[in-house]
Amino acid sequence: MNKFLKFVLGMLGGAVIGTAIVAGIVILTDGDLSGFHGFNDVKVGKLILSLFYAFFSLAIAVVINIMLHEAGHLFFGLLTGYKFVSYRAFNITLIKDGQGLFKWKRFSISGTLGQCLMSPPLTIKSEDLPYFWYNAGGVIANLFLATISAIILKAFNLTMFWECFFFMMLFVTIAITLMNGLPLQSAGLNNDGRNILELFHHPEKRSIFRNQLLIAAETSRGKRTVEMPAEWFPNPVITDYKDILTVAAKHNYICWLEDHFRFEEALQEIENLMEYELQVSKLIRMELGCDWLMLELVSQNRPAQIERINTKQQWDYLQTTSKISATKLVTLYAWQLIHEQNPSEAEKILIHLRENQNDYAFIGEAHTAIALIEHVKELHYRSGTEIT
Repeated sequence: MNKFLKFVLGMLGGAVIGTAIVAGIVILTDGDLSGFHGFNDVKVGKLILSLFYAFFSLAIAVVINIMLHEAGHLFFGLLTGYKFVSYRAFNITLIKDGQGLFKWKRFSISGTLGQCLMSPPLTIKSEDLPYFWYNAGGVIANLFLATISAIILKAFNLTMFWECFFFMMLFVTIAITLMNGLPLQSAGLNNDGRNILELFHHPEKRSIFRNQLLIAAETSRGKRTVEMPAEWFPNPVITDYKDILTVAAKHNYICWLEDHFRFEEALQEIENLMEYELQVSKLIRMELGCDWLMLELVSQNRPAQIERINTKQQWDYLQTTSKISATKLVTLYAWQLIHEQNPSEAEKILIHLRENQNDYAFIGEAHTAIALIEHVKELHYRSGTEIT
């Protein structure tokens, strides 16, 4: 979806620039365009108005389609036995907590404009998981809207505004349908079509997909990974490092090791995985890099390795995502405490996390982050005492 977003933003920018140019010409010429070849027959006011309508309609169409797409996942998920976890459009998220209460929070994932997370039915075996309708629901919703827009454009004599509006709606729905329906990988994630294709051809991956949804659901209810069943965190053997589902399962296993304070094992797993980092999707590579930096600081603290891990791109990603992902604060805490040797700044991070833990979309992740920071703190000062 990131490429589509850039395209839409380009369209919006083009509409604004085009409107400004035409308006500027009208102002400079006092509306007399007869000096420009072919412009004397153009109704300038109508042209400017149509550009404004195009700009406005495109923006509204994108918002409606994103919201409807995620609502489609929700609707078809509910029909096939899934339960609501969260609904996100852009960075506004409606989430159901451990007490069954609905709360509005802010959350986002790089490269996505929305997401509907649901918990799969527990009574069904992984190989029989109803994956198709849940994954296809968003595209079906967009196709429905595209059909309605096409019928309205064909059947009714519309005013200029509504003609522009439904034309843009049709354009955006077709674009989003193609971006999500055709099996693609974008920004380090499988789109809906790619998920359906992989889960169809590789039934063994359905357990990975199921576990990911279960982990997300329990985390949103306030549970740490250490409190979840161990069978949700298998250690997969990776033969294709471009396989996003399997590599994501490996990342979940690494996070599970961290939550059990098995830092040396987690570090080894990351180092083995990052030998193939150029094949790993960028998003997962950035996520792993945050864990890798923390584990290196706590376990080995090798300057050359830290410099290798902590590139400018990695540091920028860490700083940006730390605003929405609590576990990134563990890395920032370790950086201040161990690398910068600034315990007062490190303590500010812990205090901030404790005071704001309930603001995170996935509260269980915040609980894990607090536990990890306290363990890192204990290891650091215990090590200092022994050296002294």
